[in-house]
Amino acid sequence: MNQPTIEQFNLLQSTVFELSAKMERLDLAERKRDFTIRDSAVKIGIAEGLAEKTHLGLSKLELEMVQLRAEMKELRESNNQQLEVLHQRLDRQEAMTKENGQRLGNIEATQQRQEYILQEILSRLPPKQ
Repeated sequence: MNQPTIEQFNLLQSTVFELSAKMERLDLAERKRDFTIRDSAVKIGIAEGLAEKTHLGLSKLELEMVQLRAEMKELRESNNQQLEVLHQRLDRQEAMTKENGQRLGNIEATQQRQEYILQEILSRLPPKQ
């Protein structure tokens, strides 16, 4: 039988060490890949959580916007009603002012006629002695 020589034995031993080192590197790479997969799962979980939180936040903002729009509409309608009441009051005051102006004009005309009549009467009276 052929006995392995020392050189062959050393070569075989170095090959075993190289294979062993490669196996360790492969095991390490596989463990890293597993970690990466778990890390990705965590990242996906975080992303899902953030997406859910963002969705809830947006839903809340959307609800607040709807409420604000409703409040703005209510305020606008209330302001429009108040402005309409104010316009009606101003219209009534304007009408009353015009009416009072006409009455004042009539009173002044009456006063002028009465002054004219009084002057006529006084001019017909005999002078004082």
